[in-house]
Amino acid sequence: MDGTGRSLKDSATEMCAILQKWQEQKARGADALLRITGHLKSIQSSTSEPPHIVKEVAKQAPSLRLDAYLKSGWLIDGGQGWEQAQSLQDQYLRLQHVHAASGSLLSRLQALVEQAQQQWEAAPEFQPTWGRPDSGMDTSTHTGMHSAISSENTQGEDHSTAVVDVTSTNRSEECSGSDILFMMVSLLDGLEKELQIMDRVCPSIQLDTPVDELDIYCTVWQLQPYLDEDLLADFLNRFPSR
Repeated sequence: MDGTGRSLKDSATEMCAILQKWQEQKARGADALLRITGHLKSIQSSTSEPPHIVKEVAKQAPSLRLDAYLKSGWLIDGGQGWEQAQSLQDQYLRLQHVHAASGSLLSRLQALVEQAQQQWEAAPEFQPTWGRPDSGMDTSTHTGMHSAISSENTQGEDHSTAVVDVTSTNRSEECSGSDILFMMVSLLDGLEKELQIMDRVCPSIQLDTPVDELDIYCTVWQLQPYLDEDLLADFLNRFPSR
């Protein structure tokens, strides 16, 4: 593989390092979300009621804290209650940190894949027919490759074997430039959708969020439905970070 191929391999290796950090953040987020869910289930199952005087104060002088207190439907009673409230706050802030960190990592991945695409475009001999400048396809960003794949799929040609061919080979076998870029683009596409899940879950958690909804959040977070785990495992195996 020539200089362009080696550059793409370097980009893939760098991407693996970022992907590992992404996975670490996802694991931290899953743990925080489970702990939050446990706390909120305990709070919502409590039969305690805030004192009448607190309700009256909330009517006369409403505030965000009092509103949250009333929504919780429970009375912080003694040290254990305060400890639970503090833990809930800590885990909530932890989840928000995971969300922000994941967004930053995704931005780095987007820039890296865009750079890899530019490296690919600089070497036409490594491009498949649908990715060449004279093919009429838009390859200015990683979405150009997706557009090309979708376009040919609409003509009845099945490109799913391309993924199988890439992931079924051994790490010792040479990986072409097109394979590397295809894997990078595919993984990025999945991660972008995974971040959209975080964008919806993290801001929506409230003291009165229904238990069933919390369980769905935890399940979807852990399943990572938009990320091809087989492709991710193969990619990390092929280009381990230094």
